[in-house]
Amino acid sequence: MKANDGNNEIILKVENVHKIYAQGTSAEVHALQGISLEVRKGEMVAIMGPSGCGKTTLLNIIGGLDRYTSGKVWLAGREISTYASEELARFRAKNIGFIFQLFNLFPFLTALENVMVPLLLFTDHRTARRAAESVLRELGMGGFFGHLPGELSGGQQQRVAVARALVTNPKIILGDEPTGDLDSTTAADIIYLFRRINRERGQTFVLVTHNRWIAEQCDRILHIDDGVIVKEEIPKPITLV
Repeated sequence: MKANDGNNEIILKVENVHKIYAQGTSAEVHALQGISLEVRKGEMVAIMGPSGCGKTTLLNIIGGLDRYTSGKVWLAGREISTYASEELARFRAKNIGFIFQLFNLFPFLTALENVMVPLLLFTDHRTARRAAESVLRELGMGGFFGHLPGELSGGQQQRVAVARALVTNPKIILGDEPTGDLDSTTAADIIYLFRRINRERGQTFVLVTHNRWIAEQCDRILHIDDGVIVKEEIPKPITLV
């Protein structure tokens, strides 16, 4: 696959991907059954479907956290199954940002230190600190550098998690129910933040969600059931204030 120019560039391509889990000595679970999709640079895409339909499995495969049984996945022009484990880990750290429902912050590190962590794999402490400070300020967390996660609200913790995902300037950000542990008002605030980052930075997002309103804030909604995409939907354009 060769990337196209501008907004037509395909940042993610999934081609006929199957994922089969062995269950016991003879049974098999077909979590994904030939999924194909494309995501263009700068898109914000939602993935919806009932529990157990394969949403999180697909996200983990896209993010290189799980291996697929057959098919192909290209990310940023590379077919990720060609990587050995250590090489894949380095590629993932540089190119993919992850945002989870439960934030996954280190409780013993400050907000600033949590955001610095992914950068310390590639750069020195001073450079990592400057970059982390910059992105935290951009997300309205400039006054909370020294706070531990336990000293922050849920929305503030998720902003720190977003900053950590952004700080490496990744090709794509993957969110697995990123507002699922937040109240509705705070969840809306976080989704509007995603949309602002998407529009101002041209950052690509793929978000798994059960929430219809959240999905409608995205450019496209992919509906999955029983491991296959059953429908693609284009929500009405929204205007953010």
